[in-house]
This record gives sequence, C-alpha cells and structure tokens, in this order.
Amino acid sequence: MRIFEPVPPRLLAPNAITALGMVLGFTSLWCSANDQLGDAAWLIALAALADKLDGTVARLLRATSEFGVQFDSFSDFCTFGLCPAALVYRAVTLHGGAAWTGGTMAIALTVICCLYAIAAAVRLARFNVTTADHPTMFQGLPTTVSGSFMGLLFLCLAELNAAGPATHDLLPWLLAALGALMVSNLPLPKLALPTGRWARAFFIVNIALVYVLVPLRVPWSATYGLVLATCYMLVGFGVGLRASSEANTQTTQAVR
Repeated sequence: MRIFEPVPPRLLAPNAITALGMVLGFTSLWCSANDQLGDAAWLIALAALADKLDGTVARLLRATSEFGVQFDSFSDFCTFGLCPAALVYRAVTLHGGAAWTGGTMAIALTVICCLYAIAAAVRLARFNVTTADHPTMFQGLPTTVSGSFMGLLFLCLAELNAAGPATHDLLPWLLAALGALMVSNLPLPKLALPTGRWARAFFIVNIALVYVLVPLRVPWSATYGLVLATCYMLVGFGVGLRASSEANTQTTQAVR
C-alpha cells in the first residue's frame, strides 16, 4: 500500500495555481479580520486572476481532471463566497453609518452576509453537476465574477474618493443582489476568444492589461477592472436572455 499516490507532473501546475488562489483567499479573510480592508479587497481581485489562469493552464497542458474541478470549487467558495461577505461585514461595521448599527439591522447585516456565502456554495454545487448541460452558457452569475466585482468596487470607491458611510451602507444591498444573481437561472455567455480580428485584439489587450495593472496596483486599475466586469455582466446577460428567447421560440415552432 502506498502512503501517497504519485501525481502526474502536468497536473501539478493548474492545481498549484488553484492552491495559490485559496491562500490568497485565506489571507484576505485575515486582512478583513484585522481591518486591512484595502488589502483584503485587492487579494480577492488577485485570486480572481489566479482562478481564470488555472483553467487556462489546465486546458493548455491537457491536465483537466475531476479532482481539479472539485478543488477549484473549494477554493472559489473560500475566496469568492466567504471573503466578499467578510469584507462587506467588516467595512459596514467599521465605516458605515447608523443604518446598520444596533438592533434588527445589525442582525440583518449578519444574515445577508451569511446568505451570500450560502448562495455561493449553492452556485458552485449546481455548476459542478450541470456544467455539461450548458457548455457555452453559465446559469446565474459565476462566483468569480461576483466576488471580484465586490472587491474591485471597494477599491474603486477608494480610487474615486467616494468611500464613506453613505456608500458603505449600500454594500450589503449590493451583496444581496449579487447573491440572488448567483442562484438565478439567468443565462450568461462564457468568455471565449472572439473570431473577428479586431474583436480578438480588443479582447486580448484588455485581458493582458488587467493581468498587468491589477497585480501592480497601478492607480485606477481597479476602476478599469470594475468597468470591464460591469460591461461583461450587463452585455452578457442581455445576450444570454436574447439567445434563450430565440431558442425557446425555435423550440415552440418545432413543436407546432
């Protein structure tokens, strides 16, 4: 009996990147607990880049595996389920106004943060068992997009000098909305390299800029990333709903 099973070397790279993302998540939780909220938000954004990178590396090395899928989900739950909830809870309790302090609203804040984490777990579990049924579409908002959106938004508020009690008091409502989107059935196209030359160049340039600017914490990089994430969600859900409507129309006509 072997105490440890040998791991094929090609599987190590993507799983190591996944592990790095999980470490970033753990560190973000520690930063939130120690009131280093800017660092906590930045680490969530970094983990989102790592999350996209591990899948790309796995496909390039032909190292996709069922273990990798499950390991990635555990990492995503920590980084994009727990960390945004911890960030919002700590930001509101430290820097929010009177809207969420004391009594019923303080309990409501805790409930919203817990429900967001549960929604992320539900989203990940559903994705693992239904992804083969929707090869080109996400059903609901991915946890990576949701978590990184919240992290980038927090950084963006600081870049715009808009961080204050009023804006912090809005964060729990936004967190609740993102949680609802994660468990919804709204179709969202998966990111793929466009076929057109100019569209492909635009896509590659923007992705490359994000991978360079965000890790270096270049001024306004969070705002830039937030704009891209917002455009992806708004345009993506619009395209997804249109495609779903057309598919339903074709199905109805075929039945008739």
